Amino acid sequence: MNKLLSCELTLIAACGLRGELGLNNQLPWHQETDLRFFAHTTQNSVLIMGRRTFESLGKKLPGRTHCILSKQMVNHDPELIILADLNMLYEWVSQNNIKKAFVIGGAQLYHQLAPYCSSILITHIHGIVKADTFLNFNILWDCELTQAHFAPADQKNQFNMTFAKYSNPYVKDLKDIV
Repeated sequence: MNKLLSCELTLIAACGLRGELGLNNQLPWHQETDLRFFAHTTQNSVLIMGRRTFESLGKKLPGRTHCILSKQMVNHDPELIILADLNMLYEWVSQNNIKKAFVIGGAQLYHQLAPYCSSILITHIHGIVKADTFLNFNILWDCELTQAHFAPADQKNQFNMTFAKYSNPYVKDLKDIV
């Protein structure tokens, strides 16, 4: 398992059949099982996200450190880590001895950081929905599917979904970006 120094980066996303991620800075569905999976998986971890993803959350998620990559955001909350670029992310991770972090979006950040993630967790939503933001499936090009679990639609989940874990055997070290 390759790591960013001593930090394991994992990309986590939910997307539709065409790669749909969001519409108007919101999820285009409500899949309760996926939301619980996300909450459980990322608990007590660092979340790396872009400004718009943070804004779409509506609030800080409890039990997690929020690291926001943005050149525009002004920090009025001492609990938020706001970094202007990937160089600053590398420095912050190394200085703070971060062991594990999740890249949670948006689409541009997924594309930028996927090569540095040892694992990619994607909830494949078995539906086609209207969206304005899409995941580029090319991030999976060199990855190997290592786990998959199907979950059927029910009263709390509009669509069937598959929880998939991909391993990236060619993960790069973020220090190469510096």
